[in-house]
Amino acid sequence: FLGIRPNYPLMEDRNHNIWLLSQSGDQTVTSIIGEDRQYYTNILPYGGYHFQDRNNRMWITSVSGTFGISLDDKTVRTLNEKDGFNEEAQFWEEAQFYEEDNQGRLWMINSDSIHVLNNAYTEMKSIATNSRISWGNTIKDKRGVIWIGTATNGILL
Repeated sequence: FLGIRPNYPLMEDRNHNIWLLSQSGDQTVTSIIGEDRQYYTNILPYGGYHFQDRNNRMWITSVSGTFGISLDDKTVRTLNEKDGFNEEAQFWEEAQFYEEDNQGRLWMINSDSIHVLNNAYTEMKSIATNSRISWGNTIKDKRGVIWIGTATNGILL
């Protein structure tokens, strides 16, 4: 690959693979560097932000929809219209970050809305925001409260 895409984290999963967004020719791809650090694989074109949940599932958003890749059973769960999810589940490259709450629900956050997926990965609810959400401005505190920083209207809880 030619380089790492800025504003997206490098991360090591629980199986010791490194996940990153890289440049491959004129395309941004999600790449995985194996535990032995000898080889890498491009797995998803036009990948977006990635997040690992407590069930050892890596969540990635791309132009093909949102994917949950189980690192334990090596299966992929898609959130797209074919699987019963509407266009709101298809963030394309808009998902800026993910967070998981204490009930195991996955919060997928883009620039102007928040989508919450239940812990069975079968239903999603959407929440409109009153302000643009900035890159990287989200944390879950020790009490389990998710804090989301916005560009102009303070913090959403």
